[in-house]
Amino acid sequence: MDEEILSGIPKVNPNTFNSYASNFFTTYVAGLTPAEIQAIFSALLSNSLSSLWYHRNNGYHTIIHSGSLAPSSGVGQTANKVIALPFYNSRPCIASKLAFNVTNVSGGGSIRVGIYDDTGLCYPNNLLVDAGALSCATDGLKESGAFSVQFKANSLYWLVYVAESTPTLSAVNGDWINSFSNAPNVQEANYYTYAGVYGALGTPFQVGLTPAYFVALARIAVYLTH
Repeated sequence: MDEEILSGIPKVNPNTFNSYASNFFTTYVAGLTPAEIQAIFSALLSNSLSSLWYHRNNGYHTIIHSGSLAPSSGVGQTANKVIALPFYNSRPCIASKLAFNVTNVSGGGSIRVGIYDDTGLCYPNNLLVDAGALSCATDGLKESGAFSVQFKANSLYWLVYVAESTPTLSAVNGDWINSFSNAPNVQEANYYTYAGVYGALGTPFQVGLTPAYFVALARIAVYLTH
């Protein structure tokens, strides 16, 4: 493209465009006027074509993951282990409930769940809501009471929980989801964890942790309304 076409178009990080957008421009940009091209950029910048603009109104959403596991697949929990899972939110909405599914009670007990915001550096920060303890004495869906937390657009949040015992929860495939690491030549990381104490969630989140990786992560879900 020449300078006339590029003039007036806001500069953006090319990494924000996925392969679909790249293919679109390669295929269709020829013959368009500068105004038409600028309109396409504006649409992309407004997130109207974002691949993450996926929220269904009045529904549960889990962390974005690379593949599916069978509904019966589960991951065993460790008592007193605090786990923070990254949840990317693309549009303004209200979070009002948290839930998970128990596939094997294995010791029963309860799991305490909550939501934290982000420091801006891909790290859990302040507690936004402690949704309380959900009993794992029986198999099946466990859902928190209602709360109201405003989620901002294009923001990272953390779904955090700690188990009292060792139940098994439905899982998602953790390979490469929201991957973050300290160097490009090391294994991807997809959550934070530390050995804590079962009980009310603290704030701020414990500092100085190294991100961890596990292939199967608990399918913690948040209910969103927009």
